[in-house]
Amino acid sequence: MTLKDGSKLKADGQLAGTPSVLFDAVALVLSEEGCSELLNDGAPIDFAKNAFGHLKAIGFSAHAQPLLDKAGVETDQGVLLLKMTQQVSLSRLALAAGIESLRFECSRDRRRLPAQ
Repeated sequence: MTLKDGSKLKADGQLAGTPSVLFDAVALVLSEEGCSELLNDGAPIDFAKNAFGHLKAIGFSAHAQPLLDKAGVETDQGVLLLKMTQQVSLSRLALAAGIESLRFECSRDRRRLPAQ
């Protein structure tokens, strides 16, 4: 990924091989085009579905909404639309969700999400 200052940030994982359970919180920051591409791949959908099911705090850009919809992720206290005009760290995401830790304990329906 190319950062604002032109430097490169190397990926240290991939959606198909790095499940969301390994993270305390996730941020789905996608472009419209990027989201369209990911909607045809099961790994990103499973990633979002599992993050929600494992009660992770989830921050997302507006263009990521179709992916969340396809994954069955519903907006609640721990699923936050990120304002992309500011930097967002995962600890800031947790604070915005009003939680003391990045693990989000709430009244999410703990039944398995239906397959899409």
